[in-house]
Amino acid sequence: MPPDPASTWLSVADQVQRHLTAALRGDRATADDLAQEVFLRLRRSLPTLRHLDRLGAWVRRLTRSVLIDHLRRQRPMQDLTGYEPSSAAVAAAGPDGLATFVRDQVDHLPTHEAAAIRLVGLAGAAPQDAARTLGITHGALKARLRRGRGRLRQAIDRCCAVVLDGRGAPLACEPTAASTCTSC
Repeated sequence: MPPDPASTWLSVADQVQRHLTAALRGDRATADDLAQEVFLRLRRSLPTLRHLDRLGAWVRRLTRSVLIDHLRRQRPMQDLTGYEPSSAAVAAAGPDGLATFVRDQVDHLPTHEAAAIRLVGLAGAAPQDAARTLGITHGALKARLRRGRGRLRQAIDRCCAVVLDGRGAPLACEPTAASTCTSC
């Protein structure tokens, strides 16, 4: 005899609710809201489910996605109230300081990553055009950009403390305590 659909959905709803409540450390009201979002997404996407036996994995994946979206929205913004960068830091954040440092660091990247960063990041070429110029696929270009940007970020973090404005643009750059960097 096949399982009762009503009891199946009640079981799924209970599992979703318990998982969200545990992940949110007992915040039942938020867990209820997120469970409703999970079921809204389930309802919208139900016609795309091909195999009913994969329902459990699909629900878990949707629940995780809704929870991650919620946690990202809750991430605190960096408060810049009262921050007064030094005049040297303001000058370094301008067109010469940090930009020069980044250009110098691109030279230290592996050749294939540096070429991708130069074309897309510094020259402003469209990714598809850059991929064609380099003779690689768009996916390979994206991977090279991701790795190269990660290495640049590590180099900047080793050297400088960068304060960003609300749009993510550098506001100030100051050397870290352990840094021997002269760019900031």
